[in-house]
Amino acid sequence: MEGGYETYEEFRFIGREQEFKHLKEILMNAVLGLQSELKFKQSIRVMLLTGEPMIGKTRLSKEIKQQLVHDFHQSHYHLNAYLIELRRVTDFRTVLVKLSAALGLPPCSDNALIKHFKRLGRPCLVIFDSAEHLSVDTSNELQTQFLDFCTRLVNNSKVLLLINSRFKYRFLSMHANVYHHRLKPLDIQDSIDLLTSIAVNVDFTANTKETLADLCAGIPLALVIAATLLLDADSYCPKELVDLLEKNRLEAMSKNNYCKEQQVRHVIKSSVDRLRCILKNEYIKLSVIPSSFNADAVAHILELPDNNPALAKQNVLIPLAIRSLVARDVLCDRFEIHDFLREYLSDELSSLPKEQLLSLRNRYCVFYGKLLLAIAPVVEEESCKQLSLFSLEMINIQKMLEEAALSPSENYKLFIDIAYEAEYLIINFLPRKESIEFYAACVRTAESRGLSMKNQLGLMLSGYGQVLGHAQTNYKLADIQYERALECLSPFGDSVDLAWLFNHIGFSRYVNGKFDEALRETKTCTRLSQTSSRDTKEPVGEPPIDWKYL
Repeated sequence: MEGGYETYEEFRFIGREQEFKHLKEILMNAVLGLQSELKFKQSIRVMLLTGEPMIGKTRLSKEIKQQLVHDFHQSHYHLNAYLIELRRVTDFRTVLVKLSAALGLPPCSDNALIKHFKRLGRPCLVIFDSAEHLSVDTSNELQTQFLDFCTRLVNNSKVLLLINSRFKYRFLSMHANVYHHRLKPLDIQDSIDLLTSIAVNVDFTANTKETLADLCAGIPLALVIAATLLLDADSYCPKELVDLLEKNRLEAMSKNNYCKEQQVRHVIKSSVDRLRCILKNEYIKLSVIPSSFNADAVAHILELPDNNPALAKQNVLIPLAIRSLVARDVLCDRFEIHDFLREYLSDELSSLPKEQLLSLRNRYCVFYGKLLLAIAPVVEEESCKQLSLFSLEMINIQKMLEEAALSPSENYKLFIDIAYEAEYLIINFLPRKESIEFYAACVRTAESRGLSMKNQLGLMLSGYGQVLGHAQTNYKLADIQYERALECLSPFGDSVDLAWLFNHIGFSRYVNGKFDEALRETKTCTRLSQTSSRDTKEPVGEPPIDWKYL
């Protein structure tokens, strides 16, 4: 089951008692209604939880989920509940992979997932977190696919949906009721309670408590960062922090025009500025990783001695987690930087010297490229067991493909190995746009190397044709790549590489309904693979795995 990240998750949930009780009761009644099949179509089946960034949507959803599961367990009823993280998702297939992984299934299509929930025949709660990220697709195709899937899922199974987003979605074809609740900032008393529950043994005055709570604008993340900052003996006392934030507000603009975003930025800045120079620089560099990460990634990307993950934890991650500047998922032992903190760090990252940025991106690509090479055969062989590991790293691997497409020549040998060894994973599960651009860049790189790369060029053209056909259904352009690949690979005689190409051609014929041609090409693939002795990736003689998911 996927976890959701909040920087203040380790602290006790404070505030919103009435909202919590009200929302939990609505979902509880919805589950009971589905369980007894009373008013099945009239009950609330979708809850939209909206609000501005950092308002606490994820934390509230997780608290509701945990309490619902606990309450039903106490009454001897098991409620399955899943939280699916949608941050930085740009392709609908990523949603399906994440949901499949959470369910412990191999990668499933949308129809297969709906059938799975329908077969279960009992209520389940699915939480889609940070759904506003699906709006990055300017064509609205991603939003449309997501909303259509949610509608069909609710209309054809006993699934309850809780969707967190900055804005409200509209479901035009939903048979059941949709309940919308918008979260507001914490009131002043809840803000004070949250602040003082973390900053224990800090010498507050009544005035500093209230003023500091007001300066944090009722935003839980800002309150937690301020509280952890006060706990640091070498940092500020309450009055000093109040004076600093008041000064920032006066320098920005008048109080009436001082927006919440600026208030929170000043709280973050006050915390980041207190970091040691080395730690601050490392924190900025960590923001190059777009999604959650582990200590191994940090050690490699920051070039710590011996790439030691223990040092990464001790010297970088734990100090940042103590200050609530990174969130930690203890179960997965992974870390995450909140979106708003990333926005703050992005300017700092882009201002690094060009040489540092290039080196940083190069180390990023090498680490996640090698990780993809390690994951690919494992997921391909045991997708049901290993998909959850891949789903955690999907967004980071996606960025690696983007970076590789921009500068493929820097690590061309690694990228060509990835294009060959990880083809199944890239073509079937990673975003189409990035996959196509990655293979196109690999083709250009192989072309630029001349005759010395002719065999590799044939392989890249074969992979490029496959991704064009599978991801873009542009089979005419795919056939052109196959013809070019055949010209490159034929002079080398019978080989596994040539067999791989005929496997691709067979797949293309199969999906176009040319079954006789598909069978002929597959037999050629089988013959070539049996007569070839090259010790590399062996193409299978029967249709590859992705033929089964059409």
